[in-house]
Amino acid sequence: MVVVAFLAALFVALPDRNVSLRDARAAAAPACAAGVGVGGSNSATLASTVGGHGCVVIKYLDSGVAAYQTFSYTGADQSWTVPSGVTTINVHLLGAGGGGATGATGHGAGGGGGYATGNYSVTAGQVLTVIVGQAGGGEIGVIGRVNGNCAHTLEKYGGGAQGGSCAVSGSYNTTYFSSGGGRSAIRTSAGTEIATAGGGGGGGYGTTSHGGAGGGTTGVTGGGGYGGYGGTQLAGGAGGYSVHNNTGGTGTQYNGGRGNDEGGGGGGGYYGGGGGGDNAGGGGGSSYVSALTNGSTTAGSGTSAGGVINTLATAGGLPSRPTLGSCSGSNQNITYNVTQTSAGASAITNYEYHLATSRPASDPTSWTAFSPAQTGSSLTWDMRALGFTSGTTYKFYVRAVNAFGNSESSWNNSDPSASCNSSFSAVAPGAPTSLSATAGSGSAEISFTAGSANGADITNYSYSLNGTTYTALSPADATSPVTIPGLTGGTAYTIYLKAINSAGSSSASSSVSVTPLAAAPSVSSVSGTSGTTAGGTAITITGTNFLAGATVTVGGAACTSVTVVSATSITCTTPAGTAGAQDIVVTNTDAQTATLSGGFTYISAPSAPATPDLAAGSDSGSSNSDNITSDNTPT
Repeated sequence: MVVVAFLAALFVALPDRNVSLRDARAAAAPACAAGVGVGGSNSATLASTVGGHGCVVIKYLDSGVAAYQTFSYTGADQSWTVPSGVTTINVHLLGAGGGGATGATGHGAGGGGGYATGNYSVTAGQVLTVIVGQAGGGEIGVIGRVNGNCAHTLEKYGGGAQGGSCAVSGSYNTTYFSSGGGRSAIRTSAGTEIATAGGGGGGGYGTTSHGGAGGGTTGVTGGGGYGGYGGTQLAGGAGGYSVHNNTGGTGTQYNGGRGNDEGGGGGGGYYGGGGGGDNAGGGGGSSYVSALTNGSTTAGSGTSAGGVINTLATAGGLPSRPTLGSCSGSNQNITYNVTQTSAGASAITNYEYHLATSRPASDPTSWTAFSPAQTGSSLTWDMRALGFTSGTTYKFYVRAVNAFGNSESSWNNSDPSASCNSSFSAVAPGAPTSLSATAGSGSAEISFTAGSANGADITNYSYSLNGTTYTALSPADATSPVTIPGLTGGTAYTIYLKAINSAGSSSASSSVSVTPLAAAPSVSSVSGTSGTTAGGTAITITGTNFLAGATVTVGGAACTSVTVVSATSITCTTPAGTAGAQDIVVTNTDAQTATLSGGFTYISAPSAPATPDLAAGSDSGSSNSDNITSDNTPT
């Protein structure tokens, strides 16, 4: 029987490794098996010593409806690909329970696994790796598994460490200790840890030598006086002391420490628990939620797991789907009663709404949060302030929001039988807010957030300069940003806006300050249109709006001796340049520029003529007349 148990355990006790990946299927509810995460019992029956394996649930919204991916223990890494349209997942992890000590009753039980949850941002197509911890227990120690002086149980997938007994005066036991449970975890495909739930420690020899439960941010210390310490966020738990110099092993990242003196193995975790010392339980592994949004973790207690994962995942972090009931209308206001089965793992902080004149074919994708937030049993819309049309009947849809995200929407219910509309007259619009200004050339561009239309479309804006009377924009402009014309460059202005609709003008906005730029320069002509590539040609540039301190380039090189004669004239001396037509660019001190394309032409200097060589012979042009006798010359 012992051999059979050993062989059976050998085939299921796989180390934490990366093998063939498997995708789970989405369902309408989580499906973790009964008893997951619990610590195993102390028993002479091996099967009774096995704790509960871990479990992992990934919850997300699929077209507005909650979907659940449940991952159970397989002994190998599993994978999950983020579906299209999913940007946030709500994860729930339960570490495996430690094994109970084998042998007659009166010895340690295994510690329960820890629980971890929170939200994580994802992208469609992203692949995540899922590790589901293996429970401790189910086998007796085998002599020589570590060395010839010890008997040890098997390591467990997810980092649950071996329980064991080493020789004391020539004797050791093969029972009364057990392995710790493995951690459950979710990681990126690159191996970065996203979340971990710690496994429970294995039980040891002695009535109080129970395995410590998985964490919490810190695992629970094993029982029995010399129990292994729990893993933390920074280090593995230290092994328990042994009077026989067989101290328990120290946990490492992801793996528990080995029990060596009738001590239980440490549980796997973000950092594993230490192995039990002399007749003591192993420590629990720590959980990890720092990479999650709104992450939280709960340690197991005794043999109990840190939570009932199916219940927690169903409630989830998210609120339940809200239902709209009766409604009432008063002038511009419409109020609906809203019921909520559960607020989720934290209080509802607001609702979001979507209104349409007919029921959408699918769950809406655009939602608007109430401002200020509404969290009560009734929700009120000021239809005029929100810009809806008087007398029109709308379909109302809502979804609840808490710290973990938004619920399914009420679109997934039947539309409420009650239908209300509002009737109201238009009033002046709300003032624009969040003004910002950009300086232009003799103008200013004002960006803003429009106020409520209040029952009639905003058709224009008016502006005030330095608190003077308001002038309507002409032509009318009802869209941000608007341009204020006719300003003097270099002069500071304080500008206010008012919105205009058929019912009147809004109150004034808050102010925004701006100093417009001067009028942009222009270049119309140049006197001295060409010169040599060596530079040094004096030119006069004619144009408008030149400022003192303006600079000039010809072909991209700076002119020298620049003089701004007036707002319409600049003189300078050309730099050396490249043959051909080159642009003249004037840059004012406010960085505005003017260009005369091809305004100056560089001409290559002509080559100098060759010098004749007078000493090169008769062909040089010397006269031969002395060798010729004229007929008229006496001989």
